[in-house]
Amino acid sequence: MSTKYLGQPFDIHGGGRDLIFPHHENEIAQSETAYDRPLARYWIHNGFLNINQEKMSKSLGNFFTIGEILEEFDAAALRHYFLSSHYRSPMDFSREGLGEAARATDRIYETIERLYRSSARLNEAHPEPALIEAFRQEMDDDFNTPRALALVFDEVRALNRLLDDKKSSGIGNRGAAIRTICDTLGLLHDGYAEGKKRRFLKKGNLTLIQIEQLITLRDQARRQRSWSEADRIREELNRHGIGLEDTAEGTVWKVK
Repeated sequence: MSTKYLGQPFDIHGGGRDLIFPHHENEIAQSETAYDRPLARYWIHNGFLNINQEKMSKSLGNFFTIGEILEEFDAAALRHYFLSSHYRSPMDFSREGLGEAARATDRIYETIERLYRSSARLNEAHPEPALIEAFRQEMDDDFNTPRALALVFDEVRALNRLLDDKKSSGIGNRGAAIRTICDTLGLLHDGYAEGKKRRFLKKGNLTLIQIEQLITLRDQARRQRSWSEADRIREELNRHGIGLEDTAEGTVWKVK
């Protein structure tokens, strides 16, 4: 069936480490004997996903569905979580680890947002070739995604320092490279911020109407130069995990 639809050899054959013997060795023996050519160019065997030191599996009942996880976390955070370990290494699943991945993904989005708001002209920039080549080298090294992520965060820290210092030379091209790399890894998608808001509102701590009313009251307080009241409202929202940003178009809120 694989030869019928993919030809032989096909590019990548994947599976868990437990399938190397006898399943994949049998596939090789049968297919290569029949067609006198390699079955696949690359074999990628992933390590187990564990919970409490046990392999996650349907038979053990110790598993979560993707749908359940996405009720609480963004898909980009889940991808980040898996990319942070080498695919051949075993990985222990935990909500704490997913939370850390979510916060790290936030930092990437926040940096790219800062670049868009700056004078970097990100949409017109060309990805910095040296960064793209460094990323390619890490991925060519047996899909070394942990090192690729380390490259991203080294650059995120560097870009934030430049933005803090109001230095704009070259940051557009560097930012475009980070955006390209993260697109390749599946870490960027439209609606990320709106998804965070949707999950926040679903928890029921505050309703959208309550948030908008508080923002309106704060805007009124600022117009009246009642700075202490404006600060009090900002702090109230902050305690609920809501951050405010005052822009030329008005005050916008985001989940921290």
